[in-house]
Amino acid sequence: MTLIKHKSRNLRLNRYAKVWIAFREDVFAAVKATELRFLETKLTPFEASHSVVKRMAYEFVLQHRATSKFNWIEAAISDDRDEGRTIRTRFDDNHFHHVMFGLSKHIHFGNYSITKWNVSRFAKQLLYAERHEVPPEYLVGFLYQSGTISEIEAKVDDPNFREDWFRKKMLEDSAAA
Repeated sequence: MTLIKHKSRNLRLNRYAKVWIAFREDVFAAVKATELRFLETKLTPFEASHSVVKRMAYEFVLQHRATSKFNWIEAAISDDRDEGRTIRTRFDDNHFHHVMFGLSKHIHFGNYSITKWNVSRFAKQLLYAERHEVPPEYLVGFLYQSGTISEIEAKVDDPNFREDWFRKKMLEDSAAA
């Protein structure tokens, strides 16, 4: 169990720490299964380890942000990190960054790990998908169609940027309302 530094929040944080720990263990098991399958056969981009991690992190954030106090999960992630490693991104700016940061400590199997470089890049991809209301099952395809990681990073830095199809959808939805 994660040691909790904030005594006044002990009971609530313990429950969210359990949610976080169960999630990161599920991600590790999925990456392990993917990497073992990769040894036997060629995987599609949808099946690749980094796609599995992105999809699971994306779904985790969408699910828990809507159903619970996500700041408690942030605290559990912060308590679970390596001493000396700090998160520079504000939690409210990008929930995905905190989740990817937390996973980067624990997801290492074979040749696969989430590097510091990928934490930020993957988090920006997930934030970009969220801005376009992409369902988790379409995440990987959406990211592949939206451009390279560098192109998506440039797009996400502009908080008002939306793909043309999404702007049209928003106009249609507002006209129908």
